[in-house]
Amino acid sequence: MMYHIECQSTSDGSILIRLVDYNLRIGYEYAFHDKKKGCVRIEFPRSAFLMLDKGGRTKVSDMKVEYCHGEESLKINIPVMHVQAYSMDEIFEKKLYFLIPFYTMRFKRKIKQIIGDKENTLESKVKYDKIISEMKVFADRLYKACEDKELSEDYTRELGNMYRDVAEAMAAGLDDDRREGMVNTMGGNILKLQAEIWMEEGMEKEKVNTDREKKRADEAERQLEEERRKHEEENKVLRKEIERLKAAAN
Repeated sequence: MMYHIECQSTSDGSILIRLVDYNLRIGYEYAFHDKKKGCVRIEFPRSAFLMLDKGGRTKVSDMKVEYCHGEESLKINIPVMHVQAYSMDEIFEKKLYFLIPFYTMRFKRKIKQIIGDKENTLESKVKYDKIISEMKVFADRLYKACEDKELSEDYTRELGNMYRDVAEAMAAGLDDDRREGMVNTMGGNILKLQAEIWMEEGMEKEKVNTDREKKRADEAERQLEEERRKHEEENKVLRKEIERLKAAAN
């Protein structure tokens, strides 16, 4: 079974044309001659559409595609999932983790208002702080899902990277500090995975061991230097004694 999912922030119909185009290409690629049925079988992937921006409270709707051949036609319903209709709780409780990168898009209108506020009023500051607060809670829940093994570390990282891309796009018009603050709620500081933690711990241990070995080498060198000086002093004494004996013998 093949699946084909497209996403777009507007519903102008162009997404359906693109979806049909891709479906036809995929269908042709995997088409085969079914000898038992005596026909060529073209199987299209099951398709769906993610509406990223609008949708209100409607979670799922559909768009229709009609394939026509003479007087015959085939109508197909394409399910549409309205991303912004899903709350933070629903995303994590229903394990809809693939919606995570698009979460910041729900703040699009408020971010535009903040950008348009050239006087940087208290109202804009409050709006921004609320956005950041919600995004931090969202990031913490993603981290916990990873810690609880609900998500693999690799998948969590991919979600974090995609989240960052969307957050950067949403925050493009903000000043540098606010843009950085929004991206860094999660996407800017990409998750430090356990493998990296182990690597860093290993490198730290290696550094500690290296430092310990260096101290040991320095101490050994110091002791050797002391022995050399001691021997030199003893040699001086011996040479003086030899010279004294030679003088006495003469």
